[in-house]
Amino acid sequence: MIRAPVKAEPGDRVTPTWEGLPCAWKAVLEHSDMAQLAPVGSKGSLMDEHALQMAVDDSQIRNLLASLAIISDLGDLDEWGQLFAEDAIYTASGGMAWEGREAIVESGRERRERGTHGPGSTNRHLSGAPLIRFTGPDTAEAQSYLCMFKDLPDGGNHEGTPTTSPTLLVVGYYLDSLRRTEDGWKVSKRALVTSSHTMAFRELLATFTS
Repeated sequence: MIRAPVKAEPGDRVTPTWEGLPCAWKAVLEHSDMAQLAPVGSKGSLMDEHALQMAVDDSQIRNLLASLAIISDLGDLDEWGQLFAEDAIYTASGGMAWEGREAIVESGRERRERGTHGPGSTNRHLSGAPLIRFTGPDTAEAQSYLCMFKDLPDGGNHEGTPTTSPTLLVVGYYLDSLRRTEDGWKVSKRALVTSSHTMAFRELLATFTS
């Protein structure tokens, strides 16, 4: 268990300093309602176990959200599917919806077969600035920005020019509901909300239903 390096007498109450924790965890703890005054025991102040668990969960959820983008573009589809709960629901612009992990993975497979997603497509999902809110001990919600780009062709380093540069396809955000399972945190519901998109994206979107 991590101890806050403070000196105190038994029965005192002190504010933990969170020294020794990764920076991301300290930021979560110091700016959350879990940064409460901690009671001091006979061996000094112990970090609140619930606050520590919340920091661990926050880190795991952030890794999950990052994995959704990276694996979608570069990884294995079955591995990507394991990031979703078995009964997950995925909705996207244009009224598209997929229910269940199997259907979600199949939709990804179809996009890869069309060459619009995955390795070789050069499409890149940049998902960032996740805002995570815990709604219970085993549930959470997250909102994160999305920018999707068409990168330059694979096969080497490229220097962009006014006519040969990565192309912005879409700007939007994800709304995620997450649930802790026996296999860790999973996405139980994901909604892709498009706020703006380019002609290049509309052409890409048309291939989803063609």
